[in-house]
Amino acid sequence: MSSSLGQSRGFTLLEILVVVFLIGLMSTLLAPRVSLRSGLGSATSVLVSELRYTAQRATAAGQVHRLALDLPGQRFRIESRVPKEPELKPLPGSPGLLDLKPPVGLSAFEPIETQQGQWRKLKEEDVFFDSVQVGDQETTDDVAYIGFAGEGGADPAEIRLIDQDGNSQAIRVIAFTGEVRVLEPADE
Repeated sequence: MSSSLGQSRGFTLLEILVVVFLIGLMSTLLAPRVSLRSGLGSATSVLVSELRYTAQRATAAGQVHRLALDLPGQRFRIESRVPKEPELKPLPGSPGLLDLKPPVGLSAFEPIETQQGQWRKLKEEDVFFDSVQVGDQETTDDVAYIGFAGEGGADPAEIRLIDQDGNSQAIRVIAFTGEVRVLEPADE
């Protein structure tokens, strides 16, 4: 009776060559796709971070913030709403003429006082803003604004980035939660 416990079977040269061939084939097929999208992926990550920062800043401050996207200039910045004091009117001579509505304070948006408040371009020179859709309005050649409320909600929006080779990536902002998602090609 012979024992086979002391014998171990290794891989044959043919099996090793087949595995190396398959790895090479897979890397050949996947590498161009990854390298073409690397700049696009980097720009997408930066923009997702900016959107999430804007949402967090709005919630922390309890006031509306927005990401301004200047498509003709291919740049962006974060702005916050600055409430202005309402104009007080003198009291009328008769109580019947008294306006009981609360005064409405107009507000304006101003860039925040950090680097994120300055106009900045995407660092990848071969990636561009293609379009921005906020609600049902699509912008391709103007400034678009994506607002984030202090309570956590946001304007429903979708930003489409494109690189010089025609590859594109979409980022979606969910209305009620302010969640930011990168869309996979099947989701677009």
